[in-house]
Amino acid sequence: MAVKITQVEKDRMLVQINSSRDKLSRAYAVAQDHSSQAWAQQAEAQMYTMLWKSYWVRYALLCAA
Repeated sequence: MAVKITQVEKDRMLVQINSSRDKLSRAYAVAQDHSSQAWAQQAEAQMYTMLWKSYWVRYALLCAA
């Protein structure tokens, strides 16, 4: 069952993905500035998880288009 996703919905999803990624990048930079190793590792793990999810979302959107 194919779900049709409009361009507006695609754009909205990409904006959400990019803003989340930007927030995580800033959090990671702050963590590195404070030299909090555990915090930095956690932020890095979250960033990679977010990137991984965003690529799958984009892949799904391309397949649905």
